[in-house]
Amino acid sequence: MIYAQNTANNTGVAICGDYNDFNNLYESLHAVVGNEEEHPALEQSRLRVLGLCYDLRHAFMGDREILFVDNGINEDVKRFQSVICSDKNVYMKIKMFWPETLFIIMVLNEVLDLHAESLAKKHHIRFTDSKTIWNLPLVTVRQFQAAIMHCLSETVTAPTFSRMLNIMNSEYLTFRDYLTQYIDLLNYRFAKMSPEKRLKNISIMAKRIAQRDKEYIDLEDELESAAREQGYPRESFELQLELPNKIDW
Repeated sequence: MIYAQNTANNTGVAICGDYNDFNNLYESLHAVVGNEEEHPALEQSRLRVLGLCYDLRHAFMGDREILFVDNGINEDVKRFQSVICSDKNVYMKIKMFWPETLFIIMVLNEVLDLHAESLAKKHHIRFTDSKTIWNLPLVTVRQFQAAIMHCLSETVTAPTFSRMLNIMNSEYLTFRDYLTQYIDLLNYRFAKMSPEKRLKNISIMAKRIAQRDKEYIDLEDELESAAREQGYPRESFELQLELPNKIDW
């Protein structure tokens, strides 16, 4: 089962699980985000979810951290079962910045609603029918979201967590045509903060992501101006931001 932990310096979330956990999440994320033709207005946000899949795939390849976790097999169990085996399971670990993580969790709410609606149409059932949630990819992704939110609840204060729930689960929240370069900017700024300031700014990051504040609007205007001048789509422009070579997780 996947679990998540706040990193030591409050920079982001460490997501941990065994091979099957990561593989199931990888396949489930691909299943729920669908193809780029299905929801073109969500394409840039969809690509950020696929960025998580990229990290999961690299974990399969041994290009991420591993850790050893107790599996409950002690000497008494080995003796009773007459087996010789390890008392540890191998888990993989990937890390994401808090702004990136919060963005993906919020985007998945919208993606999962669309996925559930598609399932309802396919199987000719009411969209609100509880049978819809029997879809394994949908449930797997919800479990991933729950793991992240449990980690968040243990990281920030209870009042802050309640406010964040209201922001992140607003029925009016949508990420259609969202400029994901803004998430790059928030990741960059978050990485440059002190550990203490990061902790205080986790909720602020969620609010900025959800509300598309003045800074977002200014960035949008700047990218649209560049798009008109150079004749390229606004999503094709990358911000000139340079993260440290070694992240202080």
